[in-house]
Amino acid sequence: MKSTYFSSVSLAVNSKMDIICKDFMNGYENFAKRNNRSKAKTSVSAVKKKSDESNSHQQYRSAINQLVHSLLGISCIPIFIANFDEVIAVLYDAGEKEYAKQVARIAYYYILSNNLQNKTHTTGTAIKVFVDYVNCRRKRPSFSCSLLVVSKIKNDIDSFCKDHQLYSKSNLISKMESRLRRQDRLSGDKIWLPLGLIAKIYNPSGSKNPKDKRFIDWINSIAQNIFIHYEDGGLVKASKLKDVAAIELESNPLKSNPNNKKVYVILDRGGRYEALTPTGVLNKKDYMEIDIIKDIVIDHVNPIDLTLRNLGNAGKLTNLDTVSTAMQSSKNVLDAYNHLLKSKKLSSVFKDDLYKELISISSDSPCRLMVADLNNAKSNLTEYKYIRKVKNKKEYFGIVYGDVLNEACKDQFGSDYVICHCLDNSFPSSSAIIYTKADFSKLNLESKKIKLSKIDINLI
Repeated sequence: MKSTYFSSVSLAVNSKMDIICKDFMNGYENFAKRNNRSKAKTSVSAVKKKSDESNSHQQYRSAINQLVHSLLGISCIPIFIANFDEVIAVLYDAGEKEYAKQVARIAYYYILSNNLQNKTHTTGTAIKVFVDYVNCRRKRPSFSCSLLVVSKIKNDIDSFCKDHQLYSKSNLISKMESRLRRQDRLSGDKIWLPLGLIAKIYNPSGSKNPKDKRFIDWINSIAQNIFIHYEDGGLVKASKLKDVAAIELESNPLKSNPNNKKVYVILDRGGRYEALTPTGVLNKKDYMEIDIIKDIVIDHVNPIDLTLRNLGNAGKLTNLDTVSTAMQSSKNVLDAYNHLLKSKKLSSVFKDDLYKELISISSDSPCRLMVADLNNAKSNLTEYKYIRKVKNKKEYFGIVYGDVLNEACKDQFGSDYVICHCLDNSFPSSSAIIYTKADFSKLNLESKKIKLSKIDINLI
C-alpha cells in the first residue's frame, strides 16, 4: 500500500487491503477490456479491433499508476486525491460507494486542472474509463477494511468539500436550462416571448420524452453555448459550457469575508483558470467572487427585449407574433394554447417556422455568465451606444459618447470631441479615450454599426 493512510495499520490489515486494491484494479482492467471491445465493434478494421482489444486495456492500469505518480508530485495535494486508486478501492470495500464516486470525480478534475491527462492519449482515456468504472461497479463490499482508516478518509473528503465545491458540466447545463425556461418576456409594446406557451406547443402533454423535442433542444443548445470568461496570462478568454468540465468554488477561511468564494473554470481539454465576470462598465471584467452557485446568472449580451423589438420590427417574428397575441389576450398558458388549437394555427408548417424564429432569437445575442449583483446594476452603468469597425482591419471601437454620425458634442471651449474605447481582450482592460473630432476621423472607421453577435465575445 502506497498511501500514508495505511502506514499505521497492522501488517495483516495492510496485506488484506493490498489484496482489495489489486482486486479492484483487476476489475478495472476487465472493465476497460470490455469497453475497448465494444468500441472496436464499430471499427471496420480487423487489425484495429485486435490492437484495441490486446493493447489499450493493458496500458490503462499503468496509465492510472502514471497519473497517481504525477499527482504525488503536486505540492500540498490532499492524500485521498494523490492516492485515489487505493482510497477508492478501500472505500468501495467498506460500502462507501458515494464517497468513492466523489473521490473519482475530484481526482479527475485535479488531473484536468494540472494537464496531467495530456501527456499521452492513454492517460486521458484511462482516467475517463476509470471514473465510469467507479460509477458502475457492482461488486458487493466485504467490510474488511480498518474502520479507523475509512473514517479518516471520509473526514478528509468532507473537509476538502467544505472549501471546494465542484459543479460538473451536466450539473451546470441542467441549472442553466432550468433558468432559461423561466426567462419569459411578458410585458412591453414588443412581441412577447411566452416560453411556457411555446413549450406546450411542442409538448402538449408535458412528457419528459416528447415526440417533438425541438423546444427542449433549443433550450439545451443555448445552455451548452453559454460562455464563461476566465483570465489566462493577462488576457480575457472564454469557453462554452459544453467545453467546461467543471466550475469550482474555492473558499478562503482567512479572508475578511469567508462567504466570498473564488470561482475557477476547469476545461475539458485541461487547465484551471480563475473565472471573470463582466461588470457592465464598457468591456471591463473583474475576478468572479460569489457566495453560492445561484449568485452566477445568465447575461444576454444583447438584451432579449431589444432582440425581440428589432426582429419584430423587421417582420422576422410573424409566427411568434401569433403566439404572443394569443398569450396577451388569454388568462393563462392553457387558455392561450386552447385558443391557438381551436383556431387551427398549430400546423406542422407553423411549428417549423416558429422554431426557425426561435433560432434567430438565440442567434442574435450570445449568452455568458456573470455575477448576479452586477447584472442587476448593469442597466445603470456605462455601456457602448454601438460599435464600429476599423476599415480593412479586425479592430473595433465602442462609441460611448459623441459619435460625429449622430451626436455633436463640444467641450467648454467649443471644440468637438468623441469618447470611445478600443476593444481588446487585455486584463485589466484599457480605459476609454477622448478624441477630438479631427483625431477621431483618423481612426478610419466604417460607418456601419456592428452587431454584438458578430464580435469576439472576449472583446465586449
